[in-house]
Amino acid sequence: APPALALPVAPAQPAAAPAEPLPVKLNPIQANERQVLLQLLEQHRWNVSNVAKALDVSRNTLYRKLHKLHIEVSHPD
Repeated sequence: APPALALPVAPAQPAAAPAEPLPVKLNPIQANERQVLLQLLEQHRWNVSNVAKALDVSRNTLYRKLHKLHIEVSHPD
Protein backbone atom coordinates (compact mmCIF):
# COMPACT_ATOMS: atom_id res chain seq x y z
CA ALA A 1 0.00 0.00 0.00
CA PRO A 2 1.29 3.54 -0.68
CA PRO A 3 2.40 5.56 2.34
CA ALA A 4 -0.33 7.69 3.92
CA LEU A 5 1.84 10.82 4.07
CA ALA A 6 3.82 12.54 1.34
CA LEU A 7 6.49 13.56 3.86
CA PRO A 8 9.80 11.75 3.70
CA VAL A 9 10.80 10.14 6.99
CA ALA A 10 13.82 11.70 8.64
CA PRO A 11 16.65 9.28 9.42
CA ALA A 12 16.96 8.06 13.00
CA GLN A 13 20.41 9.65 13.20
CA PRO A 14 20.46 13.21 11.83
CA ALA A 15 23.04 13.72 9.08
CA ALA A 16 24.32 16.90 10.71
CA ALA A 17 23.65 18.68 13.97
CA PRO A 18 21.75 21.98 13.79
CA ALA A 19 24.04 24.94 13.15
CA GLU A 20 22.93 26.67 16.35
CA PRO A 21 21.19 25.36 19.46
CA LEU A 22 17.46 25.95 19.49
CA PRO A 23 16.22 28.62 21.92
CA VAL A 24 13.21 26.46 22.84
CA LYS A 25 13.15 22.71 23.49
CA LEU A 26 10.98 20.97 20.91
CA ASN A 27 9.21 17.70 21.56
CA PRO A 28 10.44 14.69 19.54
CA ILE A 29 7.67 15.00 16.93
CA GLN A 30 8.42 18.70 16.41
CA ALA A 31 12.15 17.97 16.24
CA ASN A 32 11.54 15.34 13.56
CA GLU A 33 9.19 17.64 11.68
CA ARG A 34 11.86 20.36 11.81
CA GLN A 35 14.48 18.00 10.34
CA VAL A 36 12.12 16.97 7.52
CA LEU A 37 11.30 20.59 6.69
CA LEU A 38 14.97 21.56 6.70
CA GLN A 39 15.71 18.68 4.30
CA LEU A 40 12.87 19.74 2.01
CA LEU A 41 14.02 23.36 2.08
CA GLU A 42 17.54 22.25 1.11
CA GLN A 43 16.16 20.06 -1.71
CA HIS A 44 14.12 22.98 -3.04
CA ARG A 45 16.95 25.50 -2.56
CA TRP A 46 15.00 27.31 0.19
CA ASN A 47 12.13 28.12 -2.21
CA VAL A 48 9.18 28.19 0.20
CA SER A 49 6.61 28.21 -2.62
CA ASN A 50 7.99 24.97 -4.06
CA VAL A 51 8.12 23.30 -0.64
CA ALA A 52 4.51 24.35 0.05
CA LYS A 53 3.45 22.87 -3.31
CA ALA A 54 5.35 19.64 -2.56
CA LEU A 55 3.51 19.36 0.78
CA ASP A 56 0.18 20.48 -0.72
CA VAL A 57 -0.24 23.28 1.84
CA SER A 58 -0.50 27.03 1.43
CA ARG A 59 2.58 29.21 1.76
CA ASN A 60 0.99 30.91 4.78
CA THR A 61 0.53 27.57 6.51
CA LEU A 62 4.13 26.63 5.79
CA TYR A 63 5.43 30.00 7.05
CA ARG A 64 3.48 29.55 10.30
CA LYS A 65 4.94 26.06 10.72
CA LEU A 66 8.48 27.31 10.01
CA HIS A 67 8.04 30.09 12.57
CA LYS A 68 6.71 27.63 15.17
CA LEU A 69 9.69 25.33 14.60
CA HIS A 70 12.19 28.20 14.73
CA ILE A 71 13.33 27.89 11.11
CA GLU A 72 14.53 31.22 9.76
CA VAL A 73 13.89 31.46 6.01
CA SER A 74 15.53 34.76 5.12
CA HIS A 75 19.22 33.86 4.83
CA PRO A 76 21.42 36.84 3.95
CA ASP A 77 24.06 35.52 1.54
